[in-house]
Amino acid sequence: MPVHVHLFAYLTKYSPTGQEKFDLDLGPGPTVGQLLEKLGIPADFEKRVLVNGRHAEPATPLSEGDDVFIYPPAAGG
Repeated sequence: MPVHVHLFAYLTKYSPTGQEKFDLDLGPGPTVGQLLEKLGIPADFEKRVLVNGRHAEPATPLSEGDDVFIYPPAAGG
């Protein structure tokens, strides 16, 4: 079941293709947490995840064709 993954900034080092945008085929019934694990992104690593434009938690289920955006939190002041 493929999903569309978009990694931003220094998180691109976790891309299996070396690209910021790629499709990743996951097994049946995947969650955001399983996707992060498959990419090798540590659970305690500071990040934000959106699925189809909505905030997502590790337990959020994924469906075929979902757009998953993973990015570091914004800094500023």
